[in-house]
Amino acid sequence: MALALFLLCFGSFGLLATSQFGHHRAIFGVPPSDVRASWLQGAGLGVLALGIALAIALDGGYGLLLLIALMAPAAMGQSVLLNLYPRALRLSIWLAPLALLLLVIAAY
Repeated sequence: MALALFLLCFGSFGLLATSQFGHHRAIFGVPPSDVRASWLQGAGLGVLALGIALAIALDGGYGLLLLIALMAPAAMGQSVLLNLYPRALRLSIWLAPLALLLLVIAAY
């Protein structure tokens, strides 16, 4: 469960970082349109809300504490990735949900 919550946080922070003008330009080479920026912000907040709901549903208060504890490494990983390899963040936006999907499939 910790890996799933970490991947949700990592993907959420990646979407939220990509919605910012400077980061989007560094990653994709073009500035974001208003519609795309609002879509990325909404998707990032939606994924984060999904992580919060999953943490509360599975473990109650302890799951939420685990999610909060995993937010720091996820944000740190995103910031290191964004500063050192901005184009790699484009790949992480798609790999984090794919890894989460594979994790869920492997659990069953």
